[in-house]
Amino acid sequence: VLEKTTRDTVFSVNVSDSLYRLCAQGHSVVGQSLCPASLYIEIILKAASKLASGGLDGLMPHVQNLSISAPLLLESEGEVRLRLSTTDTALTWSFSLFTQTAMSSPETHATGEIGLHEVDAASKASSRFRSLDRLITPSRAEGISKLSDSNGLMGSPVYQTFNRVVAYADYFRGVQGVFSNGHEAMGRVSLPNSPSANSICDPVLVDNFLQVAGIHT
Repeated sequence: VLEKTTRDTVFSVNVSDSLYRLCAQGHSVVGQSLCPASLYIEIILKAASKLASGGLDGLMPHVQNLSISAPLLLESEGEVRLRLSTTDTALTWSFSLFTQTAMSSPETHATGEIGLHEVDAASKASSRFRSLDRLITPSRAEGISKLSDSNGLMGSPVYQTFNRVVAYADYFRGVQGVFSNGHEAMGRVSLPNSPSANSICDPVLVDNFLQVAGIHT
């Protein structure tokens, strides 16, 4: 923690941390190594856990309205910082991830809100997941890949196509296939040995699910 007031807490982000460098080094966009969106989420959750007494035990994080306005490079000029600002709701903060240099105004990379909500067996989140289970069944997803008029990619062509925009290290490559038909798409992800499994949100694994949407696009 660098600064703390009644409303704001400013954290310094350690860009030499092994997880930070693992995620950024394995994710290159048009030749530049930069942080994937999932690493932003990991940084924000780690900071929020410092402000909650007892950490994240018994709490479900909820990140919303995440807006990324500028890339965060692996070798960033200046100090990378995160500001959490309290809101009218307990255990909810607005956030701003930015780079501070001595010679210029701060450059904002991402903004949004983070909330930590109590979890119990009858939580609204659990009921929402059950609703999704009824709408998105494994058989429906597999059916999309087998339809005669589906378009898709499997195996090495998945990342050969993506390489035109984003180059991923081998440990990031868990998407086995993406298929679409009409207004529906499905992806198959397998990453049994994620190198970031011991973190809060496993950013390497989470990025693979975001890759499905990116590859489909």
